[in-house]
This record gives sequence, C-alpha cells and structure tokens, in this order.
Amino acid sequence: MVDIEKAFTHNNDKYFKEYWGIRERYKKTNPSGQTETETQIGYLHLHYRYLDELHPISRVVVAVLYSIGFVCLLIPSAGVFWRVALTLWQTLTQDIKMLF
Repeated sequence: MVDIEKAFTHNNDKYFKEYWGIRERYKKTNPSGQTETETQIGYLHLHYRYLDELHPISRVVVAVLYSIGFVCLLIPSAGVFWRVALTLWQTLTQDIKMLF
C-alpha cells in the first residue's frame, strides 16, 4: 500500500487532488482511523485507473489488433452461416410436408 501511496504524492500528477480527496474524506468521516479499509479500497481504485491510463498507445494497438482478428474470423463464419441458411431454406421450400 505504501508504494501505491507514493505514486500519488507528486504535485504534478493528475491524480494528486483525487488522492488527497480520498484521504481527507475518510479522515473526516471517522477520525479514529477505523475506515482504513475504505481508504485502501479508494487507493486501489485510483491505482487501477492510473495503471489503466498509463500506456494509451498500447491500448490503441491492442484494440486495432482485436478488430483485425474479429474481421478475420467474421468472414469465414459469415460464409458458413450463409451456406447453412441457404441449405435449410432449400430443404424447407422443396418439401413443406417435412414440417408436419
């Protein structure tokens, strides 16, 4: 927990104000220090957001690669779906008595 707190104590960090807001909010609600778990949960949420936004270029690259993979899987899957749908349609329209 100490390492996480150290990451947010820099004045130029964009999470600095939110870090101190979490710290002050929980100190005001219970000055005896019994809300330490809520404070730690708040720090962990803030740390997760920090790590989530740490490498934006990597996130874009991964999104592009997932999109390419989706298209590569969509094309053959759509072809199979179309062939099965045509076969089913031809079977049903040729002999309607098969349904009953």
